[in-house]
Amino acid sequence: MGPDLLEAVNQTYDISATELKPFGPVWRVYAAKGCFALKRTGPSTERLVHAAATLSQINDAGFNSFIAPVITEKKLPYFEFRNHLYQLFQWRQGKHPSFTEPESIQKCACLFARLHRISRLGLKHEAYQREELLAELEERNAFLENIIAFLKKGPRLNRIDHRLLGWSDYFMTQARHGLSGVEETVRASSSGALTGFCHNDPAPRNIIVENGQWLLIDFQLSAWGFLVTEISKLAVRVLQANHWDPLIFDLVIDAYQRERAITDWEKRILPYLICFPHSFWRICQQRFGEKLQWSQRRFADRLWKITNEEPQRLLFLKSILPEL
Repeated sequence: MGPDLLEAVNQTYDISATELKPFGPVWRVYAAKGCFALKRTGPSTERLVHAAATLSQINDAGFNSFIAPVITEKKLPYFEFRNHLYQLFQWRQGKHPSFTEPESIQKCACLFARLHRISRLGLKHEAYQREELLAELEERNAFLENIIAFLKKGPRLNRIDHRLLGWSDYFMTQARHGLSGVEETVRASSSGALTGFCHNDPAPRNIIVENGQWLLIDFQLSAWGFLVTEISKLAVRVLQANHWDPLIFDLVIDAYQRERAITDWEKRILPYLICFPHSFWRICQQRFGEKLQWSQRRFADRLWKITNEEPQRLLFLKSILPEL
């Protein structure tokens, strides 16, 4: 595929590429016009076009801490090759930050807060109802309820399914509590439910630090949405890397608020979003929804990771939701 893919790159971009080399999840592209990163991507073409257009608007509004896709000769942020979509980016010689170093955590939180603040200032707000935030959790909760009912009726369960069923009552208690809290908060007030442009995958692998500049990459999951959902995702990722230390949670929130003040509504709903067992939902979705063809060992490793951190996670949840 290498020579054919190289030819496709040269037909798509005016960069005179000469060589492709695998580099982790991307290909490093050597060209007369510099070095580039080539990445296969998953979303629809419409989503890629929308994300690229939004990034251009955000850049005009003053947020330029990101690496945007190179635009093709046909004025598109992607190209198709053998039924897959690909994007090309300028190569940046940086490193990924750590979610275990306090200074890095603070800078990451500020980076996402600045993205949120500037997107709200510089873009036309897309219409979202607060009920849409609730609807997503209701859908996830219903999925878990159905899967658990299915497993309880299953005459022959393997080791992984037995373990999922064994943890089901525990995680459903959290799911119902999180859903109830979100519903109560959503219904209680119409103010403070702020929307903006969200990256939607706040992880160290999606940030590059180069010469002191912090840059977001990989916007394939990005979309306009509720800012509090991205705050919760960032907080959970950082907490997972730090054994669910409540002081680290405070560090994330304090750093975020240096760039954008979190509303009282967001503060009320945030603990319930974190309480919902998204990791447990995700492994059930991968196993029974997406039906990924993983080995039993891979599923077991994923489930072990989720359950192994649960004692620390539960202590943290009780620190922000004493009634749990």
